[in-house]
Amino acid sequence: MNEPRVNDISVFDHPGPQLSEREVDEFLLRDYGLSSTLQPLVSERDQNFLVNAGGCEYVLKIANAAEDRTFLDLQNRLLAHIAEVDPGLGVPRLVPARDGRGIAEWNSVAGMHAVRLFDYLPGKLMSEVERTPEVLTGLGRLMGRISRATKGFGHPGTHREGFLWSLDNV
Repeated sequence: MNEPRVNDISVFDHPGPQLSEREVDEFLLRDYGLSSTLQPLVSERDQNFLVNAGGCEYVLKIANAAEDRTFLDLQNRLLAHIAEVDPGLGVPRLVPARDGRGIAEWNSVAGMHAVRLFDYLPGKLMSEVERTPEVLTGLGRLMGRISRATKGFGHPGTHREGFLWSLDNV
């Protein structure tokens, strides 16, 4: 599978979503029944928010309109697989929309966006943490658990050539 494209434009070159917080609030209420406060999060090609709704926190991911839906389905199913195989492993859980779908659709001037809501896992970015031997040992243990938990998982979107974030390309 190659890099996703819309009208021959790469997902990395296609304009990202730019929904206003008002639009996001309206869509969240409609599709998830949530009234919330939003905090924008950094993203490479999507639009993400930390959502606080009545004391519960979530991460809202609004995908670039050029993003391959198969790849998003792969992510959702992989997280669910890991959570089932190793329930104690800290992976975000997908929060389905009111209609039960794992991926909602929101329209904007940049196109139709796949939208997913996940529970929030507190913590720090690796880039913000001092790389001590203890931190690196913990990272190694975590990666080992993830590797074990993904054993036997398969999905059509797994093989994706030219994807910048693929560990196969490291």
